[in-house]
Amino acid sequence: MSRNKSSIYVADLSKKGLFLGVI
Repeated sequence: MSRNKSSIYVADLSKKGLFLGVI
């Protein structure tokens, strides 16, 4: 469960990074 949460957290960070990169 903790592992899954971590994966989602990393995906969220990469998503934000991509969004900032686009801007």
